[in-house]
Amino acid sequence: MGTKYVIVSPWEYLWQQTLLTHPLAAPIWIAGLWFLLRDPLGKKYAVLAWTYFTVLSEMLILHGKIYYLAPAYVTLLAAGSVWIELRLFRESECGCGGDSRAIIARRCDCGSAIDAHPSGRSYGSLYAFLGCAGDSRGKRAAGRFAATLRDMFGWPEQVHAVAGVYQALPESERDQAVVLAYNYGEASAIDYFGAKLGLPRAMSGHNQYGLWGPGAMTGQVAVAIGFTEQQLRQFYDEVTPEASVSPPYAMPEESRLTIFVCRRPKKTLQESWALWKYLS
Repeated sequence: MGTKYVIVSPWEYLWQQTLLTHPLAAPIWIAGLWFLLRDPLGKKYAVLAWTYFTVLSEMLILHGKIYYLAPAYVTLLAAGSVWIELRLFRESECGCGGDSRAIIARRCDCGSAIDAHPSGRSYGSLYAFLGCAGDSRGKRAAGRFAATLRDMFGWPEQVHAVAGVYQALPESERDQAVVLAYNYGEASAIDYFGAKLGLPRAMSGHNQYGLWGPGAMTGQVAVAIGFTEQQLRQFYDEVTPEASVSPPYAMPEESRLTIFVCRRPKKTLQESWALWKYLS
């Protein structure tokens, strides 16, 4: 049975954002939006608020999951704390001379909160924006944030490279060929981008893909990405490197990949599938 997805209305999505951060915290991040958009001290950082509204709009249109916006609230909670601190305490008490940038940095606590908080990537990006990245911990957080973004790059290039190898197969082989991906990221990219390029659905032993299995395809010919030659030689007598792909900005493990064509299987995929499967 397929997974059943529930699409909530825009109002439900907005309401659940308050539940995501806790209703008692919602007034703080709403104050943060006010501070960034309306307060003279906060307007210089208005891009943070407009970025939030842009991503929120995208999530409403594309029916994104409720928690996709979670990292943004770290920034907004910090901005709301600034607004509250500026309004409730005298400048001498807040210890920053009324410098909103200094207060935001302080609210974010350029230190251990980055390492402890699961949304530390947002802190790191904010520190860099505010000029706090000179702190060694800020640099580490910014690095983690960059790595997360990099995991969103390179997938179309991978799929185009796989499609090039697949389409270059003789027609007699192409009809029976399968596309094997080492992990679910590569497999999902093939499923998402590959249909327009004439690719069949991907097969992978990784996580839920492993549960779906090879179906009726025996794997007499396979186009494989993400594997090493040694891994593939456990299953095929003939493993030929045909192309390589190294997309800019991609994660290191998704760069410098070789695309192999595999022939002469030692066993059918049905017989060997238990050995392809793994969880991580």
